[in-house]
Order: sequence, then structure tokens, then C-alpha cells
Amino acid sequence: MTADLLGPKLTAVGEVLISLQAPTGADLTNTDTLQVRIAGAEANFAAAFIRAGGTAALCSAVGQDPFGDQVLHRLAGFGMDVSGVRRDPDRPTGVMLNQRSAGERQVFYYRAGSAATALTVDQVLTESSGPVAISGVTFAIAAGLREGVDDLLAGLRSAHRDLVLDVNLRPSGQCAGRHHRNR
Repeated sequence: MTADLLGPKLTAVGEVLISLQAPTGADLTNTDTLQVRIAGAEANFAAAFIRAGGTAALCSAVGQDPFGDQVLHRLAGFGMDVSGVRRDPDRPTGVMLNQRSAGERQVFYYRAGSAATALTVDQVLTESSGPVAISGVTFAIAAGLREGVDDLLAGLRSAHRDLVLDVNLRPSGQCAGRHHRNR
């Protein structure tokens, strides 16, 4: 079956993290159990696109570590094309810790120096097809993309490809109780 019969294709570009979550109501400092999930705005966008009947790929980077293996296995199992995800032997897969209690969510990011922080314009242009969906967070963490945004836009424009930008704007009322720490 060809991709045309499966619906439109887009490529989501961004960081995919392992999310370790304490059970609801538990505190990270005293729980023995953590739920392992996959997190990342672009991967979530691609997953929703697949659920709506389209086909989607992910352009990213993960560590050559067990968390990177898990990310690729889970996303591929969902039907996402992960051939554009680079394995980085020198940088780890990003991790986030979550806890929810009394209606408050705390999030702790461990992404400084992660594999996805080394994403480049060249990688996006060569490892993606169709429209590119990206969030402002990706530009914030990946200096190569942020500094090369003009080259990225020019490359997409010359290939007659669209950019879908999620600025990741969160009104202050939605952020109550959130703590974002990059380590």
C-alpha cells in the first residue's frame, strides 16, 4: 500500500523524552514506583495525526541507550516512521520527572545536553518529508536549529514544503502549579 492511500504525511521535528511519573498523589521523594511514558509535543502531534488517519514521521535524536530504544520501539509500534531519528552515542535521551498531587503538577526536566539538543537544520531538511511540524521548545533547546532558522525556512521554501509552528504558548492560568527545571 502506498503512502498516498494511507493519507497525508508530515514530519514532526523535536525532542522525545522518557517521562517517569509518580503514581497520582505520590511524591517523587517517597515512591518506589514510577510509570514510564513517552513525552514530547511533536511526537504527540504526530500521534494525533496518525489517529486522524494520516501518516507521520519523526525527525529527532535520542541517545544510544535503553531509553532511546524504548522511545523508538513505542513510537514505531504506534505506526510512526522513526527512520529520521538519529541515535547519538555521546548524548543521552532526555528525561522528565512528573508528580501530581492535590491538583498540582510538578515537572522536572533533565534535557541539558540531550541528543535532541544537537538537532541541526541539515538533519531536518534531509530526514523529513512533507510539511514539518515543530514547536518553539525545539528551537529553545536546539541551538543549531535556533541559529539556523533562516536556513531552515529557506530550505523548506525552496522544496515547496510548509512549516507548522506550535509556539507552545501556555496562558498563565494553565501553568499554575507547574515547575519547569532544566538540568
